[in-house]
Amino acid sequence: MSSTSTVPQEPTEEDQCVICLSPITSPCTACPCNHSYDYLCLLNWLEVRQTCPLCNALVPTIKYLDGATGKEILHLVEPPCPDPPRTEPEPEAAPNFTTGNARIINSRDLPRRRRRYDRPLPPILPDIAILRRRHVYRSNMRCLHVGSNRISRFRDFTPRIVATDDELQSRAKMFIRRELQVFEWLDNENKEFVLEYILAILKTVDLKGAAGTAEDMLADMLGSREYAGVFCHEIHAFLRSPYTELGMWDAWVQYETPLPSQFDSDGIPVEQRESRKRVRDREDVQGNGEQERRQRRR
Repeated sequence: MSSTSTVPQEPTEEDQCVICLSPITSPCTACPCNHSYDYLCLLNWLEVRQTCPLCNALVPTIKYLDGATGKEILHLVEPPCPDPPRTEPEPEAAPNFTTGNARIINSRDLPRRRRRYDRPLPPILPDIAILRRRHVYRSNMRCLHVGSNRISRFRDFTPRIVATDDELQSRAKMFIRRELQVFEWLDNENKEFVLEYILAILKTVDLKGAAGTAEDMLADMLGSREYAGVFCHEIHAFLRSPYTELGMWDAWVQYETPLPSQFDSDGIPVEQRESRKRVRDREDVQGNGEQERRQRRR
């Protein structure tokens, strides 16, 4: 094996990742075969199979360039976890039908109850938790910080801890799936891709890094860098916490301004709409008073 190291070069417009079939944006090199791929695509591939997609060689390490520092980084690939053994389901017992005068009734023969359309159905509103999360992003809010200590049971984590902690990954997926419902432009297929993309970022990039690398990588997916900043802050706070259910987290988390509890059919907080109405009414009253004063002067 040669002692010289191969540094991944910047891709040209013709370079494409054979995994996602798109231009390579974050180049990396699989070692020791030196085939080039997109960094996150190769990480997702190696989580399932630790071999090169092109030559089928074993890939124990990955080389890539850190965009913030410009230094070459050697990433050690963890072997994929084996699938749990499958258990064959027990065969169901055959139904014991009595003979004689008994009659087996098909569900299709039963009379169906007509659905009444004489009155309109009530509008289906999104879950209150989704509306509150959407309000957090629209208002650029961030939950209050809690220190890591024995009483709070909050603990800091690193990308390496996320990559090796299955429970932390499960909590991250649960949080990400709900947060992606905030962004209405994402369909179900894109949500699953974005989920795996974010999970790969959690395993390799520090969310609170000074360079803001995670926010830059999520800005296009979430619509803006402002939304990406709120997302990184919120998921970092949740993963540091000891809570394993989103309902418990929602009941505990605090913001500088309390989150609204009532929304109208358009998803706007009732308090906010009422305050806007009061402002408009006050402006109308001031405008009418100004018109009366002008008429008196004439």
